[in-house]
Amino acid sequence: MTKPWKIGIACHSFRTDGGMGRYVQDLTDGLLQLGFKPVIFTKKIDRTLPNADKVEFVHINCKWLPSKLRDYYYNWRLGPLRREHGIDVMISCNRNAHSDIGICGGTHLGFCRAMDRSMGYFDHRMVALEKDFYARCGLIVAHSNGMHKELTDLYAIAEEKCPTIYPPVSAELFSRQVEDTGPAVFKREEGRYYFVIPSAGDHKVKGLDILMSYFARTELPITLLVAGRPIDNPPKNVRHIGFRKDMPRVYRAVDFTVLSSRYEAFGLVGIESVLCGTPVVFSRSVCSAEVIDDEVKFVFDLNSFESFETSVKAAITRYGHRKIDDPVKHVHVTTSTKEHVEVLLSTYERVTGLRRP
Repeated sequence: MTKPWKIGIACHSFRTDGGMGRYVQDLTDGLLQLGFKPVIFTKKIDRTLPNADKVEFVHINCKWLPSKLRDYYYNWRLGPLRREHGIDVMISCNRNAHSDIGICGGTHLGFCRAMDRSMGYFDHRMVALEKDFYARCGLIVAHSNGMHKELTDLYAIAEEKCPTIYPPVSAELFSRQVEDTGPAVFKREEGRYYFVIPSAGDHKVKGLDILMSYFARTELPITLLVAGRPIDNPPKNVRHIGFRKDMPRVYRAVDFTVLSSRYEAFGLVGIESVLCGTPVVFSRSVCSAEVIDDEVKFVFDLNSFESFETSVKAAITRYGHRKIDDPVKHVHVTTSTKEHVEVLLSTYERVTGLRRP
């Protein structure tokens, strides 16, 4: 009897620490539903998460190294570990030289361009690692049409090798139809409107500096809640609410979710927010706007305070404190992790000519 593929997932972390962290959990869930038991090669593990007890972890400890060298050490260790564990197909959510299916959650050339950053030595090394990663993969999955364009325009990847396959979002976890219990997420003031920005990574990339500058000087009755990394000296109208493991509750509690990213390969939080019934205010660089109806999103130019204020006023005028009716009809991605992984593996078979046993 032919054995099924043994599938590995290469990733920076198995934790709830941003969009790619949640995507790794969705991949894991979909693979388990299809009958696979993935082996997860990662630097950081949260064993309290769902499905953590159903998979095999291979911990690659990189903490002892300077941050700019960790990817290279991880890459060096991954090859022998892949062979040791007999992996047939490696799905990678990070850049390495040992992958079959590469998930593109952003490109370094695109990031440097969006951040208006001059490339230094380590930037060029990162791009070289990326190009090697893309060359070795049989399939590269673009999480948005924006990423597909970066791959074809900046890296000369063939169109058919890098199709757009949007990530899934759980309509059970992220839902308006949930009765929240427990203490309030934050204390409301009468007559104010509350916006949340999830920012677990680099605040500058998320455009938090621009948002804080706007909220500090506006006369509108609005407050910005920052969920994620701490902020120094929050100005007027800005509050930090810490790292959150209850983001569905946070989305349901606020009036609007705002993403002001300078660079955002997809932006799962936009989909999650809408599914929880909360409209979104987006900068034009947020690619998940591709799959969200205009009725529930408000788009602004990142470098224009006037554009942002226009979007904020339009959002308040249209929705106020009201939630979105029938949120699921306004987002156009699958809510099934099983369906997403089946499309992923079927596309890999079609592009490479390989077939599952």
